Amino acid sequence: MTKKYYWLNLFIFSLGILLSYGGQAQTFKPIFEDGEGRSSIIAPLGFLGVNTENSSIRFQYFYSRSAELNPKIPAEIKRNRFYWGVDVAGSAAGGLSDLFSYGSFTPGTSASLFLGHRSLFFPALDKQGAPVLHGKNEIAIEDWLTLRVGGQVANYTLYDESLPFANQIFSERFRGYLTQLAYNVLIGGATSIGVSWDVARVNNIDDLTPVQFRQQTVIPDPGGQTTRIFEEEVNAYAGGYESFIQNTFSLDAVHYFTPASDINYALHAYGRLKHAHSQKVYRAGLGFYLFPQSKIAGGVFVESGDLTNEISGTPQFSKRIDMGLTVKFILPGLGVPSP
Repeated sequence: MTKKYYWLNLFIFSLGILLSYGGQAQTFKPIFEDGEGRSSIIAPLGFLGVNTENSSIRFQYFYSRSAELNPKIPAEIKRNRFYWGVDVAGSAAGGLSDLFSYGSFTPGTSASLFLGHRSLFFPALDKQGAPVLHGKNEIAIEDWLTLRVGGQVANYTLYDESLPFANQIFSERFRGYLTQLAYNVLIGGATSIGVSWDVARVNNIDDLTPVQFRQQTVIPDPGGQTTRIFEEEVNAYAGGYESFIQNTFSLDAVHYFTPASDINYALHAYGRLKHAHSQKVYRAGLGFYLFPQSKIAGGVFVESGDLTNEISGTPQFSKRIDMGLTVKFILPGLGVPSP
């Protein structure tokens, strides 16, 4: 077996172990994501969170309504299955400290709109408001489909030593977009599975080399007796910058282990197939999350951004492993969440 397929099989085996456990009750939290802030599990809840791997701060909010009596048939329950939401994020390749500069949010901001439908194939409640159980084991199952459409704006300072001296430092304004379709299913209250496909216009800023240098401007006075030297610290990215269209196929699986305890914990396994420039790049990772009774939840994750070493040029697998931390404050619902 080649090393490429060994790691793929290892990920699939770990995913199977993760999904093999049972569960009874789950308070779902929209916290699970990879180092790029990407996830195919889009929970219709709000949060304010930080991801250290991609240096981002995100705000997400959803609106949904609860089930209510059917005005036409008072003995029946009417479910309000549609929901919508917004997501706003700021990120900087140079770290979280670079997000704020002279009081302004910089250099990258993205915003998305969500529109979703609950209980597409598996209703959670019947017409009388009782839970719907499926199969011989009478397992509660619910699913939801979410469409996400958004855009991104970013400003970068680039350095290209191959250009004439006066043009080596220049600014690049990036305008990107994202369209994602995600399907999620919640099984037995404790296991969540998500699959999604998205197409986006992205760039390779994370692959460029950050450089820092001082630039001096010398201004002599007319009499030639005094010289003023102004210094400016420049942070830029060196390398061949480009933007391109990328398709991403995602698979996420989450399992809660102690839903009835004071401190719940969960595992998150995920895989990504990114297709751009006729190249296929695999990303995979595993996260461990804690959920105290408070509104704060967080976790750590380890991942490989190039699982099979297609583009990194780094044969040693351990050097293609990154670690990140995400912490989120779960916001109260706007409207009443649908059961």
